[in-house]
Amino acid sequence: MLLNPLDILGNPLNTFGEMSIPILISNFITLCGFILATWFAARYTDILYGGRPKPKSWLLIINGLLSLSIAETGQFLLPYRINPMIIEATLILISQGFGAILITIGCYLLSREMA
Repeated sequence: MLLNPLDILGNPLNTFGEMSIPILISNFITLCGFILATWFAARYTDILYGGRPKPKSWLLIINGLLSLSIAETGQFLLPYRINPMIIEATLILISQGFGAILITIGCYLLSREMA
């Protein structure tokens, strides 16, 4: 017997009643925003520094944005799970915390480079 994907994932078009589609769209826009921010930051540093080594501050910021993008992907999918596991939520929180710490350290180093 084949497993129906809707047994694992809820239907995103009716999970939250009449608010389902606005919630789905807003979550998708947020996910796209994090992915684009990561891509634009990586492109900016590639263009700005060319072949020179990139400073640690920008590498930390880009890796922090990447970590937040991974966490946002999990948050995008989590509401539609029928039985989300604690391990999933924990990994999302760890990824968010790690991303926030990397961005904070990167911004601190960037401010020290400018001073």
